[in-house]
Amino acid sequence: MRDEKGAALIGSNGKAKKDRGFQLRQFGALFTAHGVITKVVVVQQDMSDQVIKAELIENLTTADDYVIINYKRTVLNQPGGGHLSPLAAYHKASDSFLVMDVTPNKADWVWVKAELLISAMRTFDTVENRGYLLLSEGIE
Repeated sequence: MRDEKGAALIGSNGKAKKDRGFQLRQFGALFTAHGVITKVVVVQQDMSDQVIKAELIENLTTADDYVIINYKRTVLNQPGGGHLSPLAAYHKASDSFLVMDVTPNKADWVWVKAELLISAMRTFDTVENRGYLLLSEGIE
């Protein structure tokens, strides 16, 4: 696996780490390289769920803005490991986000309680925690 600049990801033991998928920062760099305004947010253990939720909701309610989450499927009782999918909506009454899974053979689109979704993003990936990308069209 390579970092966003093409260098191999190196573990604490000094050896290259293997990973079959994109790391959050790598995926963000892909969008940035194509002119999309991109904010990468790694969900750290000490980050407030309320702050994360508010940022996701604000993005979802802004025209031409998008959210892609990087989460661990098993936290949502889905088969597989880490995964990337877009969020489509927030439902205030149920305090849930709509995850539009991009691999329908593993999971359907699903409403996920905010607290559970944030827990699924607050899991360790190959080099750091997972998180989300806030994407905007336009010029920086």
